[in-house]
Order: sequence, then C-alpha cells, then structure tokens
Amino acid sequence: MEEVRKIVYSVDERLEPVETEQMLEYKVLDNEHICFGIIFSNISDDGVLRYTIRMKNNNFQTEETYSRDVFNAYKKRNNEYIQSGFLALQNAIDRAYILYLERKIHGEDSKMRNPSLHYGHIPVAESPTVEDPNGAFYTVVWTLACGTFLSVYLLLLPLVEERANGAKEYLKIVCSASYWNEVALFGVSLIHFFTVFLTAVVICYIFDVWKTNPAQVVYLILLGLLFLIHLIVFTFFLSTTLESSTIAVAVAPVCLFSSVLVSHVYKSLTMLLCIFPVNGWLTGGRIFVSYKSSGHFFEANDLFNDQYPSLEGYSLFGVYLRQLLGIILWLFLWFYVTNVFPGRYGTPKSKGFFLSKKYWLRARVEQYAVGKQVKPLVRITKLNKVYKGRWSAGREKVAVKDFSLSIYTNSITVLLGHNGAGKTTTMNIITGMVPRTSGSIEVDGEQDPDRYRQQIGFCPQHNVFYSFLNCREHVEFFGCLRGLSLADARKEAEVVMEKVNLMEKSEAFVHTLSGGMKRRLTLANAIIGNTKLLILDEPTSGLDPESRRDIWDLLLKLRKDHTILLTTHFMEEADILGDWIAIMEDGERVAFGTPLFLKQEYGTGYTLKLLKGPGFNANRTWELVQRHVPKATVRESVKEVYSITLPYESLKQYPELLNTLETNQTDLGIEAISVSNATLEEVFLNSSKPNKRIQHHPESEDRVDSPNKMPPTSSRSVKMAPNILSRATLNIGCAIWRKKLIHMRCNKHIYGALLLLPGIVMFICCMATGHKAGDMDLPAVMLDARNIRNARGVIAINSFSPENGDIQSLFRTILKGTTFDGVELVVRENTSLIELLNKELRKDYTKYRDEVVVGIECNHTKEGLEMTILHNNNLVHSAGIGQSIATTIMMRYYLDYPNANVQVQNVPSTRKLLIDVSTPYYITELVSIAYMFYILLYLQLPLLEHQTGFRQLQNINRYVYWTSTYSFDILLHTAVTVLVVVLPLITDRGNAFSASAYMHIFAALLLYGLQALLLVYIISKCVEHANTAITIMSYLMIIGVCGVVLLSSGYDDIQNNSTLILLLHVVPEFALKHSMHVIYENQKLAVYESRSFKIEAADNKPLSLVKLYVVPLFVIPILVWILNEVVEHIYRRENITKVKNRTIRCSIYKLKQSCRRSRTSSGMELQDAAEGVDETDSVFLKNVQEESETVDKLLETETGDERDQYAIVVKKLAKEYVDEHKAVNQISFAVKRGECFGLLGMNGAGKTTVFQMLSRNLPISDGQIYLRHCEVQKANPLEYREQYGYCPQIDMLLDFLTVYQTIDYCASIKNIQDRERHIEHWLKVLDILAYKDHAVGECSGGTKRKVNTILALLGGPSVVLLDEPTTGVDPKSRQFLWKCIKDIQQKDQTILLTSHSMEECEELCNRLSIMVNGTLRCIGSILELKLNHGQGYNVIIKLNDTLIMDDAENYKSLIKEIESRLNASLKEEHKGMLKFAVKAPVMLSQLFEKVNQLKETHEEAIENYSINETSLEDIFMKFRPKANESEVFQYVHAFVDERQEIPIGTTFTIPVQYVVEVQLCTNIDQFTPRTGLQFNFYVLHDAAPEEETVTHGGEEVEIAQHWLLPSRELHGLWESLIYDEEIKDGMLSFAETSMLFSRKGVSTNLVTCNRLALFHGPPGTGKTSLCKAIAQKLSIRLNEHYTHSHLVEINSHSLFSRWFSESGKLVKKVFGEITDLLQDPKSLVCVLVDEIESIAYAREKISSNEPSDSIRVVNAVLTQLDRIRRYSNVFILATSNLTESIDPAFLDRADFVQYIGYPKAQGIYEIYRMALHDLIEVGIIKREETSVSSQTLSKSWLGENIPAHAEAIKIDRPPCIVLEMLLQVVELSAGLSGRTLRKIPFLAHALFVKKESDSLLNFLSAMRQAIRKVRSDNELLGRDMKSLTEKVNGLHLAEDVL
Repeated sequence: MEEVRKIVYSVDERLEPVETEQMLEYKVLDNEHICFGIIFSNISDDGVLRYTIRMKNNNFQTEETYSRDVFNAYKKRNNEYIQSGFLALQNAIDRAYILYLERKIHGEDSKMRNPSLHYGHIPVAESPTVEDPNGAFYTVVWTLACGTFLSVYLLLLPLVEERANGAKEYLKIVCSASYWNEVALFGVSLIHFFTVFLTAVVICYIFDVWKTNPAQVVYLILLGLLFLIHLIVFTFFLSTTLESSTIAVAVAPVCLFSSVLVSHVYKSLTMLLCIFPVNGWLTGGRIFVSYKSSGHFFEANDLFNDQYPSLEGYSLFGVYLRQLLGIILWLFLWFYVTNVFPGRYGTPKSKGFFLSKKYWLRARVEQYAVGKQVKPLVRITKLNKVYKGRWSAGREKVAVKDFSLSIYTNSITVLLGHNGAGKTTTMNIITGMVPRTSGSIEVDGEQDPDRYRQQIGFCPQHNVFYSFLNCREHVEFFGCLRGLSLADARKEAEVVMEKVNLMEKSEAFVHTLSGGMKRRLTLANAIIGNTKLLILDEPTSGLDPESRRDIWDLLLKLRKDHTILLTTHFMEEADILGDWIAIMEDGERVAFGTPLFLKQEYGTGYTLKLLKGPGFNANRTWELVQRHVPKATVRESVKEVYSITLPYESLKQYPELLNTLETNQTDLGIEAISVSNATLEEVFLNSSKPNKRIQHHPESEDRVDSPNKMPPTSSRSVKMAPNILSRATLNIGCAIWRKKLIHMRCNKHIYGALLLLPGIVMFICCMATGHKAGDMDLPAVMLDARNIRNARGVIAINSFSPENGDIQSLFRTILKGTTFDGVELVVRENTSLIELLNKELRKDYTKYRDEVVVGIECNHTKEGLEMTILHNNNLVHSAGIGQSIATTIMMRYYLDYPNANVQVQNVPSTRKLLIDVSTPYYITELVSIAYMFYILLYLQLPLLEHQTGFRQLQNINRYVYWTSTYSFDILLHTAVTVLVVVLPLITDRGNAFSASAYMHIFAALLLYGLQALLLVYIISKCVEHANTAITIMSYLMIIGVCGVVLLSSGYDDIQNNSTLILLLHVVPEFALKHSMHVIYENQKLAVYESRSFKIEAADNKPLSLVKLYVVPLFVIPILVWILNEVVEHIYRRENITKVKNRTIRCSIYKLKQSCRRSRTSSGMELQDAAEGVDETDSVFLKNVQEESETVDKLLETETGDERDQYAIVVKKLAKEYVDEHKAVNQISFAVKRGECFGLLGMNGAGKTTVFQMLSRNLPISDGQIYLRHCEVQKANPLEYREQYGYCPQIDMLLDFLTVYQTIDYCASIKNIQDRERHIEHWLKVLDILAYKDHAVGECSGGTKRKVNTILALLGGPSVVLLDEPTTGVDPKSRQFLWKCIKDIQQKDQTILLTSHSMEECEELCNRLSIMVNGTLRCIGSILELKLNHGQGYNVIIKLNDTLIMDDAENYKSLIKEIESRLNASLKEEHKGMLKFAVKAPVMLSQLFEKVNQLKETHEEAIENYSINETSLEDIFMKFRPKANESEVFQYVHAFVDERQEIPIGTTFTIPVQYVVEVQLCTNIDQFTPRTGLQFNFYVLHDAAPEEETVTHGGEEVEIAQHWLLPSRELHGLWESLIYDEEIKDGMLSFAETSMLFSRKGVSTNLVTCNRLALFHGPPGTGKTSLCKAIAQKLSIRLNEHYTHSHLVEINSHSLFSRWFSESGKLVKKVFGEITDLLQDPKSLVCVLVDEIESIAYAREKISSNEPSDSIRVVNAVLTQLDRIRRYSNVFILATSNLTESIDPAFLDRADFVQYIGYPKAQGIYEIYRMALHDLIEVGIIKREETSVSSQTLSKSWLGENIPAHAEAIKIDRPPCIVLEMLLQVVELSAGLSGRTLRKIPFLAHALFVKKESDSLLNFLSAMRQAIRKVRSDNELLGRDMKSLTEKVNGLHLAEDVL
C-alpha cells in the first residue's frame, strides 16, 4: 500500500488500516477525506491478485452489464470508472503489485522499465445511428396515459351512467339488434383511440423522435391496436361491475394499474399478467425501448426472440398472444355478466344461457296485419313480480300479483293505481327492462321480450336525451336504431315531427325546450320506426295545464296508428284519453272497463253544491231535494258549502229540482247553485278491493272518513335555535352520527373498499418488499466479461526496437489460445489498433458495440512498453475489465507468469446503496397516494345531501352540522390511520422506520385528513355533479404528486425549494406527499447514523418537519371560515358570485368595445302576446294593487293586533339572477294565520323561486319577507327557519334511509320529545305505516311525497310551505294529504301552497294568486275569481267514435246544432270529446233540460254528457304566457347573426307559438352590438275605436274617439308614412324623452317639459296620421311602464254648442273624461287635438262682433291643458293647418313644433314604390312570367324589385324604361300632398286602365294621365274659388256703400 500511496501521490495520513470489512465500510462513509476502501482477498507470489475496491459513488450501475443507453453513453468518452478515480486507483494497485513481484524476483536490480499506459474510448461511427431512448420511453408512457384517460373518461363513465340510469336497456328496446349498440360504441371508440395513437406515432416520425424500420412500425402499430382493443374490451367488462360514475372514477385506475404493481414486485408473473391491457402495453413497449436504447432495430425475425439481454423470457409474440387471450377473456366475461347480472334494469338470463341453441337461433318476429276488428295486441296473464330489498335487510316486496290484462289494438288503455300499486313495474316488465318472477306476457303473438321489444315505443317517467343532439337528430337516430336507413329515417322523422308538432323546433337542442316539448320529443322517439305499442309512464307529470293539454291532443292523434298504454294520476286525463281503464291496487287488477262503464259501476252521480247564505235553511232544502230525488244523499264538504249527491238514475228529474231551487233560492238562503259530475277520481276511490279498505296497514287511520284527530304538534316548549352547548345540540350531533352510520351500513362495499385501501397498500408494501431497512446486501460486480455475450478484445502488437528481437513471437506465445476474464482476444501484428477497430466497426457496427470489450495496442520501443487501452462505454464495466487484462498481460510479459491473473471487484460503499431499500420507500410513496383516493370516501354523503337538497330541510346551525360531521369523519379517519401505522409492526416490519418516524407518519396522515376533509366539504357544496368533484380532487392529487417530483425529489431539492414548498403546503395532497418524502429522507439519515461508528453528527442534518405542523394551524381555520361563512352563507356567497360575474362582464364589454365600434340600437318590436292577459287586466291588477297597499300598511305598524293576524308578509320581493334574468319581480302579498294561500302559475312563472326565498334557501335580491315577526335577512337564520315546515317541489330525500329513519332524523334535529309515538302517529295519518321500514329509494313517488309532507308538518310549525305536494300522487293518497292539510288549518297553522291541480286549489285554498313571468296578476278568493271572471257553464259531450270517423257532415251539423240550442261556443275538441262554453246568463235547470232534449234527439250520436260550472283551470288558462321570450331572443339573434346588414323596417317570422311577426325598427349591420337590441312584446287590440259622447242640453254630442292601443287598425301606419329624413325619428325621440322626464319626476320649475307636440302645415300632408302612429309607437315601447294605453282624439268642431255660452262647459266635460283615464298611473293616455285652431284661435284676432264664447273656449282649452299635464302619464299631440291663427299662449306651451310640408322627390318616389309593390302583390299589376332582378335594369319589367330612390337616380345605372317613366311620374307629382299622391294609383286604374289588371308600364302611363287630370281639376277649382271670392268681396263692398 505504500507503493500505491507513492503512485497516487497521497500523504501518510490519508491511509488508514482497519481490521474488518464493516469497519472499513463505515470509515469510508464517516470520514469525508477518505474516498476509497481496499479489501485484499488474495495476494500471492505466483501472480494471482484478488481485491475489492469500495468507494463513495452513487452512479455505478453494478447490476447492469450493458448501458441500455448507447446514445448518451457514446456522447461522453469517459465513464464513471475514469471520472471517479476508480481506474486510477486500480492502475496504481496493479502497478504496485507488479513492482512487488519484480523486486521479489530480481531484487532491486529490476529489468522492468516503467510501462507507459494510455486510456481512451474505442472509435464510434461518425454519423450516429443510435437515438436517445427517452423518445421511445416517453412515447410509450404518454400513449399509455392518453389511452387510459380516454378509456376512463370517454368510455367508462358513459357506460356506467347508461347502465345505472337504465339508458342501456332503453336503447335495447329501441334497437332491432341490441348488440349493435355495443358494436357501434366499440367501433367509434376504437377509431377515436386509434386516431390518437396514430397521431402520436406520426408526430414521433415527423419530428424524428424515433428512427425505425418497417418491421418495427408494423409491430408497433399491431401492438397499439391490440392494446386499444384490449383496453376497450376491458373497460366494457369493468362497466358491468360498477354502479356509479363516482365509484368508476375511483376504482378504474386501481383496476387498470394494480396488475402493474404486482408484476413489478413479482417479475415472474410479468408475462402472465399481460392478459391485462396496461401490462401488455408496458411489456411490449419495454421490448421496443430495450432494443432501441441498445442501438438495435427490432427486426422482423425478432418477433419470437426471448433471449435478448435483460429480456430473457420475454418475446413480442408472447405479448401479442396474451393480449389476444385477454381480449377473448374480457369479452366473454362482459358478455356473460351483462346477460346474467344486468343490474337494476334488464332481464337476467340463466347461468348457462349461452349453451342453449334457442339463444343463438332466434326466430324472426312475425308481423301480423292489423285489421279493423278490435283484438288485443298485448295479453298479460297471471303476472307476478317480487323484489328483494336492497337497503331493507333482505325484505321482499310483492310489486305485481296475479295481474292479467288485455290491451286492444288502436286504443288507449290507461293504467291507474295508487303509488306503489305496481304500474311502473308492470310497464318495465312488458318492455323487458325488469324481469318477471312468473306469469306470461304476449305482445303481437310473441312472448320473448328480446323478440318483441323492438315493436315498443317506450316513454319512461324521466326523459332520456343526448345533450349534443338536436330534436331532428334525436328522431333520426332512433329511427336508424330501429332499422331504417338514414334516408328513410330522415323522411319519416319529418312525418313524425309533424305529428308531434315539433317541426318548428327541429333544430333546437334539448336544453332549450320546455317540459311539454321534451315530452313531445320523447313521443317522437318512441313512434318512429313503425312501432305498434306505445308505453307512456306518466307522460304529463309535472307539466302545467297548457302543456298537458297539448300532449292530450297529440296522443289522441297517435291513437289512429298505435296502441297506447299509459299511466297517470290526473283523472281528467284518464277520462278524456282512455278508451279502456284498468285500476291496480297492491299489484292486483281491481277494475277494468270503459270510462262510462266504470262511472256507472262505481260512480255515485252528480254533486249539487249550494253556497250557504246568512239564512240558509238546511232542513227545508233537504226536503225539497228529497221530494224530487228520493235517493239523494248528503255528502261531506267544507262548512261554506252544502253538498248533495244526486244519483244518475234520477237524471231526468234534475231540471225540475234545479228549477225549484232556483225559484226558492232567496227563501232558502242559497247564494249560488252549481253542479259537478262524478269523476274518475271518485271511481278510483270506490273501486278498491271488495272490502273497500283504504289503508295499507291494519293500524293505519282512514283519514278520509275518520274523525278529526291530529297528532301532537310538538313537545318543545320553546321554538328557538338551540344553544351551541345545549342538550339539543348533543341530540343533533347524535342524529348526524346515526345517519352516517346508516350510510356506512348501506354502502358497506364502498366503505369497506376505500377504508381498507390504505391498509391494503401498507400491507402489500410491507410484505412485497423483501428486505428490512439497513440489512440489504450491497451490490457488487466482478470486473470480468462472463456476462457479456461473445465478448471480444482486439490487441495490436508493434515493435519499434530491433534489439528487442522477435517481440511479436513472445506476445503470441503469451496470448495464444487464451481467454482473459471471459474475453476472447484477437491479436494482430504490426498494425494500428484504430484501423483494426474501424474495420470491425464497418463490418457490423451492432456487434461491434455489443461485443468489443477492450482494445489494447502494445508498442515496444527503446524506452519500454507503451500500452493504449480503449474501453467501450456501451459495456458498463469495460474500463475496469480492460485494466485487469492489461495488468495480466504485463505480468505475463515482464514476470513470465503464464498463469498470472488479476481479479477486481467493484462494491460501491455509498449511503444510498446502504439504506435505500424498498420498504420505507414504497410505504412513503404509495400510502400517501392511497390516502388521496381514500379521502374521496368522505365526499359521498355531503355531496348526496347537496345534490338531493336534503341539507335544505335540516334546520341546524351550520357550525353544529359541520362540527358533528367533521368529528365523525375525523374519528373514522383516525382509526384508519392507526391501523395503517400499526400494520408494519404487526407484519414484522417495525424496524423499517424509527419510533419518531412512525409518529411523524401518523401526524402527517392525521393532519392530511384534518385539512382534506374540510376541502372535501367545500367542494361538495360548490359542485352539482360527482364527476366535477372527483375531477377537482384529481387535479389536487396531480398537484401533490407532480409538485413533489419537481420540488422535493431529493435531499438537496427540498432544501433549495423551501419557499415554493411552503406555498404549496396549503394543498393538503402536496403537504402529505412532501411530508412523507421528508420522513423517508430523514429515515435514511437515521439509519446511517445508527450504523455509524462516529459519535459526532452526520454531515447532512435531518430535514425539518415544521411546515407539517405549522401550516395546518393556519389552513384549517381558514377552511373552516370559508366553509361556514362563505359557502354556507347564502347572501355572502351570492355577493361573491355577483362580483365575479360583474367583473367578467365588464372585461368582456371592454374587449368588445375595443374590437368593434359602438352603435346605438333603437330596439326591436315583436308582435307577441308575451303577457297573455286580456281585457280583465284592470280588475286583476286592481286586486294586486290593493294587496300591495295592505302589505304597506301592515309594515308601517310594527305592533298591533292587525299585524299579529298575519303569518306571512311579503313586500316587493324580487329575485334577479347573475345573468340579469328576473325570476321574481316586485311581488307583495300577505297571508293570515290559519289561511291556505295558493300561489299558481305556469312552469317557469317563479313560484318555486318564491318558495326558495321564503324558506331562506335562496337569497333575495330585493324586498322583505316576514314569517310572523322574523324578517328573512335580519332574523337569526335558525329562529327564522323554526317558523316554517317546507315540502319542496322535488323529493329532497336520501335513498338509503328508511322512511322511519328519515322522519326520525328530522324529528331529532327539531328536538321533538317522544319521537317514536309522534312518528308512528304521522305514519298512520298518511297511511304509510306499512312502508316505515322500506328504504326511501325503494318507495314509490307518492310515498316519497307523503314523507316530504310529514317532514314539513313535524313539530307543528306556524307556517307550512307546500310546493306541489301532490305531484305524481295517486288520488287515494291525495285525499289523505288534503284531509291532513285541512286538519292542520284548524290548528291555526298557515299554509302556502303551489299546485298544478286546480281541483286541489279549490279544495284547500281560501285565497289564491296567479303568477305570470315573475309578477302577480291577480289575488282573491276562488269565489271572487269565479264571480268576476267566470263565463257561465261548461258542457262536455262525448260523441260516438263512429260519427266522427264515418259521418263528418253529420258531425259538423251536430256541433252547429248544439251551439245554436245551448247558445254556446265550441271551446275544445278532443276527438269525440266536445267542450262547449255556455254563455251567461243561463239558468242551470234550463241548461239540463236542453241537454237532456239533445241527448234524446241524438241518442245514437251522444254517448254521455257532463255539465260543470267554469272551473278554476279555465280562469288559470287566461294567464298562460303566450310565448317563451328566451326562444324569441334565440331565434331573433340567430336571424341577425346570419346577415351582414338588415335595413330598418324588415319583417320576418320565427317558429315560436303565438308570435305573428318580428319587425326591425333600426338599421343593423355587423358592428351593431347584439346585446344592445331592445325587445318590445305587444298584442294588438282588434276592437274598433269607440265614440265618446256626452248629453248636453238634451242632445247627445260626439266629442271624441277612443282607441285601445296598440290597435290593429293603426298597425303598419308608422311604416307607411314617408317624410323627409329624421322627422319621424326625431319626433319619436322627443316623445320618449318627454315621458322619461315625466316618469323620473324632473322638476318642471327647473326644466320645462309640457309633453305637448304641435304639427302644422298644409292640408293632406299626414299630420293626423303621424300623431296616431306616434301614439301607437309609444304604447309599444313603454309597455313595461304602462300596462294600458289609450288614444283619445278630440273632435274640435263638436265642442262648439249651438248655445254659445255652453261651449266652455263642453270643453270641461271632454277633458274630465280624459282625467278619469289618467287616474290610473299604469295607463298611458295620448290626447290628439286635430285642427287645434278651431278651439285655440288667437284671441287678438277675434273681432269684437264675434261671440264671446270663442274666447271662453280658448280660455277653457288652455286651462284644461294645464290641468291634465300635471299627470305624468299623459302625452298631448295637436295638428293645425293655420298656424298663424293659433293663440300664442298655446304655442308657448308646445315643447315641439314641427312643420309638415308636401313630400319632396324622394318621398314621392317611396310612396309610389310602396303602392306599386302592393298592387303587384294583389294582382292589379300583372307579374311577368320571367322575372328579372333589379340588376337587369335595361328590361321593361322590374318584377317586384323596384329599386330604392338612391339606386334609381344613379347616373351609371343601366337604362330602364320602367324607371324612366316612374321618375317622370315623380317629377309630375311635385307639389301634391301626400293624401293626393295616394289617390293617384286608384284614379289611374279607375279612369284610364279600366280593366282588372295591366302591365306595370301601362299602369305608369295611366298614372301620368291621372296626375295631369288632378292638376287640371285643381287649376279649374282654383279659378272658380277666386271668382267666387271676388264676387263675395264685391257684395260686401256694396253693403258697406249702402
């Protein structure tokens, strides 16, 4: 070693001897000045040397033979052996050993000269043929990532969702061959995925990422294709095992990648696990990458090669084969599981179904011709269905029991039954979506659902649509699924959409459709493709009355070609539609027949309703009824009404009875008499099983007939919010914990999997990793070539000294036949080593790289031996091997030792290799990722409560709610964490970490849960879908994993990036991953310290974990605050949303302003009935105004008895969403205690929004809400919520809770004592005691509504909010609910109700209001509404179908006869059901008599009739909105966007119901901002103007004409008026500004604005027409401010009385009438005074001898004008032909004075052009057969394209005879008035054309003649007038002379 020290020039202190290898190992590690350790295994004197070098180096690849990265290996010529000093040390030891032997043999007189050694790298190719393997590696990895992502998110999630919601089975019903659905999805997915794959390959090729050969390309594409097919098939199979998208997202990565982890741990299973797609792809990719990184092309013959270095046992063919086996395996499993275990929907097949011939040899479905005879299309016989409970502990439920039914061809069969009776189950069994337990179903002769289901068109309760398809594409898609070609599907789609009235919406997407239109589209999807049977499950549920009636019409139309089976809870619907009615109860059929038969069988007759007056005599009334109808019975009713049932058999006695009652009405004290016929609801209730039992459970109470008995309202003494630390809070916490435990039990498979996931990962890490920390065998490598295949060495021998003799012979002797250390030496003489190596390189470069270990050139010179040693970096240990060979050669040459040999072992002695073992690494890496997946478990329940809305029903302090939830989850999380930390100790891996490390791991995992849980809660409240929440969590996971890889992958990175790490610590996932990595790094240091012999601390100090413990101290409080004070605080959250949206809108606006120039748009006008309110508006609004005033008075008095009488007070309530949509607009109402107040309206009217604001679940935008004395914004939220119980519109329930558990939970949080008795009582009351242990998810819709109602009534709240409580509820259940609601009214509880059932409102409501577009249109009692707005009686007559189908003439004549005899009008017609409105007044007795006579006369034609009073629904229908404004906006914007420029006045139509026309009132071009367009909706009044008269002096004087605006008579007048530019626009702007100043209350003392305009000019210039047109325009543009508009035209000449002194009084009377109109501030009154000079003549011009009455008239006019302009809603217009004659005082009052003169050339031209165009349209002017465009102006005919004036006068236009003549006509017309100009066409035709039609050219010639004649006549008239004037003046002069 001393010689070695001298060779390497080291000082003595650097050499330290040690006794053992272990001491040497730690000496090297401990002392930073010691770099190497040398262990001599054998030092002999015979030339054999064995030793080991230990050194600090992290980069030796001791386990590798080949570099596996030729590209980077050849980039650097030196390797680790040279750079680290290993080779220098090895050389020094070898030389020292040679010297030692030399001295031993020869003594000090050594003959060996010091040899000269040179080191280098073998030559490499000048142009590189090897690529960077990273390109290949990343191609494999990223293709895998893309494939997996696409598979999971684009394929798996839709598959799972389709399976979960039944869409998959729904498509099976539609498709003629169901497997084509999967085949199509497979094909589309494969094309999609393969396109992505090929794109990646092409990119690699284009950018030269991966040089390749044809064989490799083919094999790679084949591998990719197999991988994608395998991945898709595996995804198909995976979808059959998953139940929800949430589980799919969490489980799919585990299923896809767990096999990769197994193969990584157990290498021997790698090829077997290639039956999984990811393993197959990675293994195949590894083969390609291995070849590529080694510089080899994968050749065609390498397909079967399984002996490639490092790939022994792997072949690409083996991968292919296993991929194919995997495809077959997963395909079969998918096929099998899909059929045997189809899930919730679908009919399961037997376990061995695929072995049956019947399955594979399916017979064709026979098509039976449908004849006219009535025969059953469907036969159901002894059908049974038994469900096994999912959540209810295995309970069985009989859904259908021995059910039999025949459904007849071309008829409508209605299936009725209470909720849970089995209707939907029966339908699902018929369609094959649910398997039957027993029984048979035969459809068109076939019993197998797979064979007949394609003939069924099925409409489930919930629509099944695709958001990316429009209506037309939906229908075409379903047509193609049923076997139609695309062309046939398109043709039939048009026919079908026409049938369902959807042609106008053919291009609209589903989200733009209303509820009714969506049901129509569902029907269209069902009927296309020649379906025979339509099955409709509650097709009109949730629709408003108007949409419901549209569906009725449609179904009756479809009955001609289809057989229809439907269910409904609307008895009127069943009565109108049903040819046959079947009633089910408890799964059994209890009644079947036609509606008429069932009414006669189960109905009791008409109900006579007598409204009691103050002196009602019940006994005498009953005696009179008994006298005429002995079998009449008294029936229960509300106290204000006396109800009597009159049997059908006494129908002929009705007229006489009614006549008697009407005659004695006053004496009997009866205020009103009405009748109503028996309904199917009565039939339904009376058709129960033979024992007529109402209840389902023996203990249930009969709420229909039982006495008034209610459960106790509450046991709580004080209804206040519980104190945070009270016992009530403890009860709430316990209830929440019980709910979570129930959720765990019901979802134990999910909880079990995710709770155990971290533990399973920890267990695998402990068991699968083989070594304990610190006990790992150090990697060692012997520096020889035994692991290198065909290892060769090239030696060149040269002698440059003659005295050395034959040195070559000596070397040949030494090297002959010898293999040195496994290297076969090739010896060449007298040549250059470089030349030899270049020859080898050129011969086979690949073998050269892989086989040439060393090149040695021995040059013997005078100075001694010079050796050059060249190593090969592709062979990792080539340099060390070469040195050993060179030393061996020298010993044999110099020392003559033929067996000399040097063996060197390289054993790196580094800290990393010492302690970097698998267990701690895998634990810290994988457990943290497992926790990130596991935390998703806690997302389930909060997200479910948010999605269902159940959280809204829980009146709990938000801090109490989240603290209870948080504490439970933390407890569970702590238990999981303890298990994870304890597992290593149990599995004997406790020494993997130190005790402190285990504590840190526990803290890191626990703190992660503390932070992540809060984040999960926040996310659950901010998203609507589970996919969104999981996506957000996935992003956080990516941040955590990638952040650690980038910032803290090693000790140095952690120290260098501390600032960024601190910032990212706020992300819990990053904090966990980073902390675990720090723990791992510290553990490595700890192990090192524990094994070090030094006492002092290590060089690297442990990393700090301060961030782990400090950051959560800040993050957790912030998250708690965000959760409770932002997310849960509805008003604060709303403000944040508004600020965000306002900022976005401002940014967008500024961007648009910078990109386009601003243009002003005056707006658009649409002729539409947006409001849909007729002449009754004034009465309705009067009631609304009175209600508003009542509310104002109530709120002005803060205390008092009057205020205490009201439970609900709402003042000017408004809700405006962030998109500026006003859902509720300034509504006010008050509800008294104990009152039931109904809030009605069409869908979208704003009812539910009002309820949400009342319940404080939605923040209000403006206004006030008081429940008792609690104001919604000011009161404590808990105290406010305590006042009400809320039954929402949708079922806000948790499916996993049972009925009892749901009610018990809500009772617990309301702190109700004696809950069990209270709950049992409510269950009995609402007849659901039998279902108390059933899970809510298994209950019918009616049962769920009852549960919601119970939750609203629990605890006896003072206010009960019921939002459509009986939607989807059967009549029997509805009766229970009604009775219950009536009973709680008697307990002084107030009810606010919304409903689409008018019968329900009539039964329950004391008062009601109707909402339209967010505003209240009427308020009042039902009696008031009927008295004020009822229209007599409705007579419904059911005709025989034969009359309708076969005798159309008699059918029409019968309708006319009925209308005539009953003085009625046909209101509705539903294919045999005629509804007539009988005009009032009419006596009920006479009406019955007339109808009876009609039935006797037409006994064969009239099957039945019914007489009813005007229903509440009839009144309600008056308020239906006529059009959907959003649809209007959509179509108009689309029209505008399609065109670059649109001129003013353009009119067009849009396919929106009730919209007649759209007119543009501004020029629009491409720069016009679309958002600036103003829309005005209006409806035209058809009424003619009324003449206003006054009686004066016994004489009736016409003083004015009165128009209701906008008037149809004035429609189009504005457009027809032609004036000079800016006259019309300027006048309209003046009028609008005047009314704006008036509305805003601008002080007239500061700014004069009298709202008076004067138009003057010669007669006939259109001044009066312009005034009327301005009034029409104002009524349209200001309709948002004024609900009514009037135009009053004063007849000036009539104001002068023949008694001169009375004219002033007449003026006063006229303006008095106007003042009456002005009293209503919502009325706009335009006053037109034509020829104002008649009544405002200049007083100074009135001669003294004229009557003084003229002066009084002028004074009166000025006074009245001053009086009416005090009103802000008046606008005055005046005209004058003699401006100089008007009194100056009047002129001074006019704000705007405009002269209207004769038209100029442009105006004349436009008047004529419009007139000619109209004459062409009507045919007065002939159309030429060949029409030419206006560009061919040389023709004599212009067709309809007469150009505008500007184009016509262009100098460069082509010549045109017609235009030349038209311009001549214009020139001739100069000086004529507009009135005269409009007469010219008429005069031309009358005087000169003289035939029906003529050409345009001839007509213009005739006009020219007519103009000349008019001018001639005017001249003659002027002469005559001049002569007459002269004569008169002469007579006056003669009189003066006399």
